[in-house]
Amino acid sequence: MNPPEWTDEYKEIVGCVANALGSDGCTIVPDFFLSGCQEHDIHYRSHCWLDGTEITKDEADLTFKRRIQAMSFFGRWSPLAYWRYCAVQWFGGRSWEHTQEELDTARSLVKAALG
Repeated sequence: MNPPEWTDEYKEIVGCVANALGSDGCTIVPDFFLSGCQEHDIHYRSHCWLDGTEITKDEADLTFKRRIQAMSFFGRWSPLAYWRYCAVQWFGGRSWEHTQEELDTARSLVKAALG
């Protein structure tokens, strides 16, 4: 697993793609670290990185934790990163499950948003 570099340009692209997918941002919790939540939504809906490479649920969740850590004042010791990581690991299973048709639709939306 080698996630893309977490630059402002990449975060902007994530925001555009997430909007195309109808992302709700940080589900159920405040939108702290919104771009991390949006990227996580993209991964959950498409099971892919933005370049189309497939990603597992564990990779998506670990990347989510690392993105929050990268944006947090506390860095790798961010309590919020660990709390949200545990939440998606324990309770995100149903959100990860999609039919092949749903995955194909999400992947098409990602490609269209990237132009």
